[in-house]
Amino acid sequence: MIAIDQMTDEEFERRALDLLHRELGPDGVARFLRLNRSGTDDYTRDRENLQQDLTLDQILLSVEERRARGGDLRSSGDAVVPGPEEGSVGSRGEEV
Repeated sequence: MIAIDQMTDEEFERRALDLLHRELGPDGVARFLRLNRSGTDDYTRDRENLQQDLTLDQILLSVEERRARGGDLRSSGDAVVPGPEEGSVGSRGEEV
């Protein structure tokens, strides 16, 4: 089994769907997908809100740090926002 941090987004999604199917059955998976893929979010608005106070230097530093850690900039979905004290946090609250 591949470690989660080594999976592509497609592999991770497949694994998550397999787990949901095993635990919830086909009806549960269908309900989960309906609730979580309804398209009610406004990605552009959310991204702009998360990034409105970032400087170009903060964005570039975040990119450099992620590259240094070997992170994939294309598929992470992380928006970098300044943290309260420690630096920056990703859109999911993890430190970057």
